Amino acid sequence: MMRSQERDAYGNEVGVSARRVPVAYLLVDVPVGVARQPAAPPAPPAAPAPPAALHSLRDLHRHIEAAPSFLEAMSELHVLLFLCTNEALPLSLSCVAPLVEAVRAQDGAAAERWRAGPQAGTLLQLARAAAEGEGEGEATLAPWTCALCTYHNAPELRACEMCAMPRRLAREMCEMREMCEMREMRKMCEMRKMREMREMCEMREMPRRTLY
Repeated sequence: MMRSQERDAYGNEVGVSARRVPVAYLLVDVPVGVARQPAAPPAPPAAPAPPAALHSLRDLHRHIEAAPSFLEAMSELHVLLFLCTNEALPLSLSCVAPLVEAVRAQDGAAAERWRAGPQAGTLLQLARAAAEGEGEGEATLAPWTCALCTYHNAPELRACEMCAMPRRLAREMCEMREMCEMREMRKMCEMRKMREMREMCEMREMPRRTLY
């Protein structure tokens, strides 16, 4: 148990419990100072957000098209962050690492090689499709269903609210699925017809076998 020395009303020093520490015990003088000539340069501040903040794949496509080059478009910290955090196709850090090195070295050829990669190409293709689908008029005001996650979206949305799949790609996937279903139905019908014909042939041969 900690105790401290205090003077009572008669001027005598007495030991009291240190449960209530006086404020004077908490005051500590710490000398501080700043070097006149710092050895290391100060860290540069983060780049400010671009005028048109990236919130969707459509904004990413517009940002790339408005930039003089792909390297300059990717030289924004917020653009690199969007590549890893978008909801449609988030890229891993290992995938974005070559692009970061190209931006750091200002190597336009390396940035173009990264752009031609499979994951980056898929993401940029989705962004292009989202931008192209913006100008298309809506044929109906009924809700539309995403072919990827089957989520029912409002008619005014041009991308799925749940998985960010562009509506145009969702429509194409629905058409491809319908074509595949029609092909499967045709195959089933053909197989059923062949089975019926085989059964009819077997029934015709049965009387001949009984005669023998």
